[in-house]
Amino acid sequence: MGRVATAEGVDGLQRPVNETTTFDPMQRVYITVEFINVRTGAELGFSWRADEGCAGSFTLAPQTAVRRGFFAFYIDETECLGRYVVQIMVDGAAHAETTFAIGAAQPIG
Repeated sequence: MGRVATAEGVDGLQRPVNETTTFDPMQRVYITVEFINVRTGAELGFSWRADEGCAGSFTLAPQTAVRRGFFAFYIDETECLGRYVVQIMVDGAAHAETTFAIGAAQPIG
């Protein structure tokens, strides 16, 4: 697995645009992940949780083989203020983690 970033948007190749770790309430948060050597049949996804209790997850359908490429996920349910932790999952196991904040919190990192 390569780079993981949070951003305000993504480009046509699903790479991050306007990377940041602080977002406004109810703003869409993009999580972009550079996957390397994804095998055929791998299930890619992510899960998130906020210190205040908001949580969720998403998993893509099994993938075809990818040597290297970005996948972008997003979260719209950001009504909980504060810090969020995002885990990047491959076949149900966490392989990377990143954080971001919603509201007036200071950027993380």
